[in-house]
Amino acid sequence: MKQGTWKKLGVEVFSIVFAVLLALVLNHWREDVLDRKSSNHALQNVLIEIATNRQDLVQEVENLDTLIHQLKGRLGQLKEGQESDAGLGISFTLLSHSAWEMAQVTGAVKNFDLDFLMNVSELYEFQEICHDNGLSIIDRINTMSYSKEIDQEVMITSMIRQLQVQKRWVEDLANAYKKLLQEHPGLVESHLPDSLQLI
Repeated sequence: MKQGTWKKLGVEVFSIVFAVLLALVLNHWREDVLDRKSSNHALQNVLIEIATNRQDLVQEVENLDTLIHQLKGRLGQLKEGQESDAGLGISFTLLSHSAWEMAQVTGAVKNFDLDFLMNVSELYEFQEICHDNGLSIIDRINTMSYSKEIDQEVMITSMIRQLQVQKRWVEDLANAYKKLLQEHPGLVESHLPDSLQLI
């Protein structure tokens, strides 16, 4: 082969290798940009979910206050010898966790700030505990309500205590969500609509 042919072949090989490497670098860069966009979208959804859950928790505290007040009224009636068979509307707000789960499943959390990620993870665990406790309270109240062996005053006193504990937990969770949003004002301002910003 002639000297010019080797040079030409070398330039072609170099061009092909360079083009392949350039394509790989550009593809990696494009995937990184898409990954960051996806993570930003997931972060926004998690922040919206947290803000919405916080609003629901504030309402839940008011509902629990009302229910505890009604039960204390019934307890007073029983102590005065009056019967009270009116039903209670006991329910607990179902807080959302789908945005958090989706961020975990898609791997978007890997681009979240580490402190934020740790705080959010702990709060969603606490949210799950509050939810489970609420369901447990409903089960215990249902069990007591159908038992003819339990004294009505004892049953209502127990209900009040259980609901007061749940109320404290719900208040703590609402305050923890508020604190999280306050500790990350940059995220809140850039990702939350004004209607959901801290109240």
